[in-house]
Amino acid sequence: MADSDIVRSCVGLLVQGESDFDAIENYRLDKFYKQSLGIELLAPSPTLRQRMDAQALALSECVPAMIESLLKSHRPDYGVLPCGWLGSTA
Repeated sequence: MADSDIVRSCVGLLVQGESDFDAIENYRLDKFYKQSLGIELLAPSPTLRQRMDAQALALSECVPAMIESLLKSHRPDYGVLPCGWLGSTA
């Protein structure tokens, strides 16, 4: 099972507001979940937990650079909305 499938599975859970590995079981038969995230094989929760625990240090070192790259690529236009509040048009 590819590391990218593991990370994508976890990102998918976070996007859905799920914070525990066992929540992946709710998506095991969901074809859209796998297809939309580009996941070849969806790991069961124990495997997901073990693989993320094993890669925690390596992932924690690369995450800040990934966040910085994401923020640099998206430059929202913060302007004043008609109501006077500050908002983003992006």
